[in-house]
Amino acid sequence: PGGFSLTAPEDAAAAWLMNEVNSDPPNQPTNQEMSTTMFPSPFTKIFGAALALAITAPLAGPAAAATKKNDSQSMQTIEFTATADALRTNVVKLRPGWTKVVLTNGDRQPHQASLIRLPKNTTAAEFFTRFAEEGERAMAGTFASGGPAVSLPGASTSVMVNLAAGSYVAADLVPGNDGKPKATKGFITSFDVTSTIGGQMNRQPKTTSIVELHDFLFKGNVKLKRGSLLGVRNDGKQAHELVMFSLAPGKTVKDVLDFLANPAPSGPPPFTAAIGVAGIAPKATGFLPIDLPAGKVALLCFLPDVTGKGEPHFARGMLGEGEVIA
Repeated sequence: PGGFSLTAPEDAAAAWLMNEVNSDPPNQPTNQEMSTTMFPSPFTKIFGAALALAITAPLAGPAAAATKKNDSQSMQTIEFTATADALRTNVVKLRPGWTKVVLTNGDRQPHQASLIRLPKNTTAAEFFTRFAEEGERAMAGTFASGGPAVSLPGASTSVMVNLAAGSYVAADLVPGNDGKPKATKGFITSFDVTSTIGGQMNRQPKTTSIVELHDFLFKGNVKLKRGSLLGVRNDGKQAHELVMFSLAPGKTVKDVLDFLANPAPSGPPPFTAAIGVAGIAPKATGFLPIDLPAGKVALLCFLPDVTGKGEPHFARGMLGEGEVIA
């Protein structure tokens, strides 16, 4: 009662997924900071490919809901733009603290801007070189710091996250239709967070709606008010994300899984818009504006279980359905 309705992953998507995981375990990073590291699972590779093939024209982006006035409207902002060949920002430095992160997608494929704090004494140039050479293994030791988890073609999505001082990259970890993260193809950029930048630190946004991310389930209110601000708190022991799909009429979370599990889907997607908070580390919180039309929504976490065989968290129970109300 009072929580998201959870749906057991007993469908074709989960069956395919378990076969994929059991036959080809992912090449995972192995270090003590693994719990805050994020990297694509076998399912996310199909997820990206399915979206890339199915979405060739802009979907209906997040509805322009009138978000209630709160502290987030005056906080510092970093904006990213995804085009056909790159992820870009004109911001070089930010001050530590709460920050609004905006991703505008001008491409015909889905994108994300996953913020990753680099290990100390690692420069962005060094990370770029290593990522180009090693791919996902370059993520070892990084710190998952949130960001917009998804922006569909023609859409603009945002989140609010608390950034500590350090060097960051913003990477698009959604795979392209070749199964490789788009960050390996130029969809990656960098910025620094430093106390040398003046200005007043923003207060944490206020909200009465919280979704807790656990190992491995969502806990929170079933109904979310359109235009409100949702707190997303990681109460688990490894990084988690929240991706929220606005379901097409008559569709369910099972339809989303079946669609994303198909490497060559046909017909329109079972969702009309998507928002979310990219991977955040344990004990961290992000805030997500509920800029979706009224209706049913599906909630999923695609990050892999770093303590097992790399199953995406939704296959272990981190999925559910909720509702956005007007």
